[in-house]
Amino acid sequence: GPDYLAVLTRDARKVNRICQGEFPPSLEEALEEAKQQIHIVQTLEEIEAMVVVLEQEKVISCDIETSGLDPWDDGAKILTVQFGTERGDTAWVVTLWHRDWDKYDPDEAWNLIAPLLANENILKLGHNIKFDTLYIWVVKNLKMSPVEDTMLYLHSMNSGIQGEYGLKAAVSDYLWETGLAGYEDLLKLV
Repeated sequence: GPDYLAVLTRDARKVNRICQGEFPPSLEEALEEAKQQIHIVQTLEEIEAMVVVLEQEKVISCDIETSGLDPWDDGAKILTVQFGTERGDTAWVVTLWHRDWDKYDPDEAWNLIAPLLANENILKLGHNIKFDTLYIWVVKNLKMSPVEDTMLYLHSMNSGIQGEYGLKAAVSDYLWETGLAGYEDLLKLV
Protein backbone atom coordinates (compact mmCIF):
# COMPACT_ATOMS: atom_id res chain seq x y z
CA GLY A 1 0.00 0.00 0.00
CA PRO A 2 0.95 3.66 -0.12
CA ASP A 3 2.27 3.51 3.47
CA TYR A 4 5.18 1.38 2.27
CA LEU A 5 6.20 3.70 -0.58
CA ALA A 6 8.70 5.58 1.61
CA VAL A 7 10.28 2.33 2.84
CA LEU A 8 10.55 1.00 -0.71
CA THR A 9 12.02 4.30 -1.90
CA ARG A 10 14.72 4.21 0.82
CA ASP A 11 15.53 0.60 -0.03
CA ALA A 12 15.72 1.41 -3.76
CA ARG A 13 18.18 4.20 -2.99
CA LYS A 14 20.34 1.76 -1.02
CA VAL A 15 20.24 -0.76 -3.87
CA ASN A 16 21.19 1.99 -6.32
CA ARG A 17 24.20 2.93 -4.18
CA ILE A 18 25.28 -0.71 -4.01
CA CYS A 19 24.93 -1.06 -7.79
CA GLN A 20 27.23 1.95 -8.15
CA GLY A 21 29.83 0.17 -6.02
CA GLU A 22 29.17 2.09 -2.80
CA PHE A 23 29.11 -0.14 0.25
CA PRO A 24 29.00 0.70 3.94
CA PRO A 25 31.90 -0.50 6.07
CA SER A 26 31.59 -3.96 7.56
CA LEU A 27 29.79 -4.12 10.88
CA GLU A 28 33.05 -4.94 12.66
CA GLU A 29 34.79 -1.91 11.06
CA ALA A 30 31.84 0.35 11.89
CA LEU A 31 31.85 -0.77 15.53
CA GLU A 32 35.61 -0.21 15.81
CA GLU A 33 35.18 3.32 14.44
CA ALA A 34 32.26 3.97 16.80
CA LYS A 35 34.34 2.78 19.77
CA GLN A 36 36.94 5.44 18.93
CA GLN A 37 34.27 8.13 19.33
CA ILE A 38 32.88 6.91 22.67
CA HIS A 39 34.52 8.29 25.79
CA ILE A 40 33.67 6.69 29.13
CA VAL A 41 34.23 9.47 31.62
CA GLN A 42 36.64 8.49 34.42
CA THR A 43 36.85 11.61 36.63
CA LEU A 44 34.76 14.52 37.85
CA GLU A 45 37.19 16.84 36.05
CA GLU A 46 36.34 15.09 32.77
CA ILE A 47 32.65 15.59 33.49
CA GLU A 48 33.27 19.29 34.13
CA ALA A 49 35.16 19.57 30.81
CA MET A 50 32.38 17.67 29.00
CA VAL A 51 29.74 20.02 30.42
CA VAL A 52 31.73 23.05 29.23
CA VAL A 53 31.77 21.62 25.69
CA LEU A 54 28.08 20.66 25.72
CA GLU A 55 26.97 24.04 27.13
CA GLN A 56 28.24 25.64 23.90
CA GLU A 57 25.85 23.57 21.81
CA LYS A 58 22.31 24.45 20.75
CA VAL A 59 21.36 20.76 20.33
CA ILE A 60 22.76 17.72 22.11
CA SER A 61 21.78 14.09 22.06
CA CYS A 62 20.92 12.51 25.36
CA ASP A 63 20.10 8.98 26.47
CA ILE A 64 19.92 7.18 29.79
CA GLU A 65 20.23 3.55 30.78
CA THR A 66 18.18 2.52 33.79
CA SER A 67 17.84 -0.32 36.25
CA GLY A 68 14.33 -1.02 35.00
CA LEU A 69 11.33 0.37 33.18
CA ASP A 70 9.41 1.55 36.25
CA PRO A 71 10.75 4.82 37.67
CA TRP A 72 8.43 4.44 40.68
CA ASP A 73 10.07 1.15 41.73
CA ASP A 74 11.93 1.48 45.04
CA GLY A 75 15.19 0.36 43.42
CA ALA A 76 14.90 2.57 40.33
CA LYS A 77 18.29 3.98 39.35
CA ILE A 78 19.82 5.82 36.46
CA LEU A 79 22.85 3.72 35.51
CA THR A 80 24.40 5.96 32.87
CA VAL A 81 23.75 9.16 30.98
CA GLN A 82 25.13 9.46 27.45
CA PHE A 83 25.64 12.67 25.53
CA GLY A 84 26.62 13.58 21.99
CA THR A 85 26.80 16.60 19.71
CA GLU A 86 25.52 17.33 16.22
CA ARG A 87 29.05 16.86 14.86
CA GLY A 88 28.94 13.26 16.06
CA ASP A 89 32.68 13.16 16.66
CA THR A 90 32.47 12.34 20.37
CA ALA A 91 29.99 10.65 22.65
CA TRP A 92 30.39 10.71 26.41
CA VAL A 93 29.16 8.08 28.85
CA VAL A 94 28.76 9.18 32.48
CA THR A 95 28.35 6.30 34.92
CA LEU A 96 25.97 7.03 37.80
CA TRP A 97 25.58 3.55 39.22
CA HIS A 98 27.46 0.29 38.88
CA ARG A 99 28.25 -2.17 41.63
CA ASP A 100 32.01 -1.94 40.94
CA TRP A 101 32.23 1.78 40.11
CA ASP A 102 34.71 3.67 42.30
CA LYS A 103 36.12 6.36 39.96
CA TYR A 104 34.06 9.23 41.40
CA ASP A 105 31.04 9.94 43.58
CA PRO A 106 27.95 9.46 41.36
CA ASP A 107 26.00 12.09 43.33
CA GLU A 108 28.71 14.66 42.59
CA ALA A 109 28.63 13.60 38.93
CA TRP A 110 24.85 14.06 38.84
CA ASN A 111 25.19 17.53 40.38
CA LEU A 112 27.53 18.47 37.52
CA ILE A 113 25.27 17.23 34.70
CA ALA A 114 21.85 18.14 36.14
CA PRO A 115 22.08 21.84 35.17
CA LEU A 116 22.91 20.79 31.61
CA LEU A 117 19.82 18.58 31.42
CA ALA A 118 17.64 21.36 32.82
CA ASN A 119 19.15 24.09 30.59
CA GLU A 120 16.25 25.45 28.57
CA ASN A 121 18.60 26.97 25.97
CA ILE A 122 19.86 23.58 24.83
CA LEU A 123 17.59 21.20 22.94
CA LYS A 124 17.97 17.59 24.11
CA LEU A 125 17.36 15.12 21.29
CA GLY A 126 16.83 11.41 21.88
CA HIS A 127 15.08 8.28 20.71
CA ASN A 128 12.11 7.65 23.01
CA ILE A 129 13.33 10.55 25.15
CA LYS A 130 9.87 10.85 26.67
CA PHE A 131 10.81 7.77 28.74
CA ASP A 132 14.12 9.37 29.79
CA THR A 133 12.38 12.61 30.69
CA LEU A 134 9.83 10.84 32.89
CA TYR A 135 12.46 8.62 34.54
CA ILE A 136 14.71 11.59 35.37
CA TRP A 137 11.75 13.56 36.71
CA VAL A 138 10.58 10.73 38.98
CA VAL A 139 13.97 9.42 40.15
CA LYS A 140 15.92 12.70 40.33
CA ASN A 141 13.13 15.30 40.58
CA LEU A 142 14.54 17.19 37.60
CA LYS A 143 12.59 18.51 34.64
CA MET A 144 14.60 17.98 31.46
CA SER A 145 13.59 20.43 28.76
CA PRO A 146 13.31 21.22 25.95
CA VAL A 147 13.30 17.79 24.31
CA GLU A 148 12.60 16.36 20.87
CA ASP A 149 11.89 12.67 20.37
CA THR A 150 13.21 10.98 17.23
CA MET A 151 10.86 8.05 17.80
CA LEU A 152 7.89 10.40 17.44
CA TYR A 153 9.42 11.67 14.18
CA LEU A 154 9.57 8.08 12.94
CA HIS A 155 5.92 7.59 13.94
CA SER A 156 5.02 10.62 11.86
CA MET A 157 7.15 9.60 8.88
CA ASN A 158 6.13 5.92 8.94
CA SER A 159 2.55 6.27 10.08
CA GLY A 160 0.72 2.99 9.83
CA ILE A 161 3.77 0.77 9.31
CA GLN A 162 4.37 -1.68 12.14
CA GLY A 163 7.90 -2.30 13.38
CA GLU A 164 9.41 0.85 11.90
CA TYR A 165 9.77 2.98 15.03
CA GLY A 166 12.71 1.41 16.86
CA LEU A 167 16.25 2.70 16.86
CA LYS A 168 17.48 -0.39 15.01
CA ALA A 169 15.06 0.24 12.13
CA ALA A 170 16.05 3.92 12.06
CA VAL A 171 19.75 3.08 11.81
CA SER A 172 19.08 0.60 9.02
CA ASP A 173 16.78 2.96 7.11
CA TYR A 174 18.40 6.36 7.62
CA LEU A 175 22.04 5.66 8.54
CA TRP A 176 22.76 2.74 6.24
CA GLU A 177 26.10 4.19 5.16
CA THR A 178 27.47 3.96 8.72
CA GLY A 179 27.47 0.16 8.55
CA LEU A 180 25.94 -0.05 12.03
CA ALA A 181 22.69 -1.68 10.90
CA GLY A 182 22.51 -5.15 12.37
CA TYR A 183 24.81 -4.41 15.31
CA GLU A 184 22.59 -6.57 17.52
CA ASP A 185 23.70 -9.62 15.51
CA LEU A 186 27.20 -9.23 16.95
CA LEU A 187 25.84 -9.23 20.48
CA LYS A 188 24.99 -12.91 20.08
CA LEU A 189 28.69 -13.59 19.58
CA VAL A 190 29.64 -12.11 22.95
